[in-house]
Amino acid sequence: MDEKSYYLVRFDTLNVDEDFNTFVSFLSSIPEITVSLEDNQVILSYKQKDQKAIFKKITPKTIISTPASMVIQCKASDYETLQIFREIAPKIKYRIYNPNLGCFFPNDINLIDVSQLIFPEKEISVFRAKRYEPLFSYSKTNLFYAQPAGQQAVHFLNPAMFSYFVDYDLDESSTPEFSYEVAPNLIEFTAFHNQDLIPVNYYQYYQKSLKIINLSGFDLEHINRKVFIKPWFFLYDKTKQEYSLMTSEKSALHLADKIRQGETLDITIKRILREEVKMADDYIRAKVTKIEFDRDRDGVLTPRLWVGIYLKEIKNKEAVKEKTQRGWTSLKDEVS
Repeated sequence: MDEKSYYLVRFDTLNVDEDFNTFVSFLSSIPEITVSLEDNQVILSYKQKDQKAIFKKITPKTIISTPASMVIQCKASDYETLQIFREIAPKIKYRIYNPNLGCFFPNDINLIDVSQLIFPEKEISVFRAKRYEPLFSYSKTNLFYAQPAGQQAVHFLNPAMFSYFVDYDLDESSTPEFSYEVAPNLIEFTAFHNQDLIPVNYYQYYQKSLKIINLSGFDLEHINRKVFIKPWFFLYDKTKQEYSLMTSEKSALHLADKIRQGETLDITIKRILREEVKMADDYIRAKVTKIEFDRDRDGVLTPRLWVGIYLKEIKNKEAVKEKTQRGWTSLKDEVS
């Protein structure tokens, strides 16, 4: 059997026996499978197909500095079992580590590890001819994220061009429009994807910077009016391979500012990081998620953008920590 193992990891306080039993309880509630206990391991059998998987506790196995306490063992093509666990795991504060890729699965269960899929020969021919190793795909679509041969970077493949090559004429020559980079490696791809920092619309960011992902629809290219911003700071956790919100909305680190005359949003973010919170000179990515309105001191209705700012590391750590533990204060020039 072409079997693969996937490890279950929890980063906060855990009771392995209790958590294991909670998993089994969830599994037992699924009508399509039969759960049985054999030799201190759980056997999952499917009623409609000849397919089995194993779920068991293990002697803690260190995964990126954190011990994994349970493992799923199933066929490489066992899409159903892995999807079930990907849906259950977050409910018990677990994440699933994929040792075959060297990273955690993305949180979005619709983004599938392509090793679980069986591709038509024509699609395989496109990957071969263009020299890409497919990694993830959205369920029942032709949206693929893949690595160019010999590279760690993850690229977004052009779904329309991919379909053309499959259906009509496979062109083996260089076609720069076929893909663009969305992450420098798989680990960062997952961390970005979990924060909605990876494009899902190919041409929205084709030949454009991914430094600021705009989910709000607000025109960031032509800011010719007063615009407030509400920054939210996220710091990368190397052990967890994810970005976490640094502070609550009520802390002193959570300030309010505006895009000053002559500034772009990029310049504003860098100014806030360097001069206001004094914890970085630059950022990895930012994300505009929401628009709300407030009145300035003259009573003019003014848009305020919610901006997530993602940092790999910070400086002045003690001063930053102190701000996270004090109450919120607005910058005096927010409404000037």
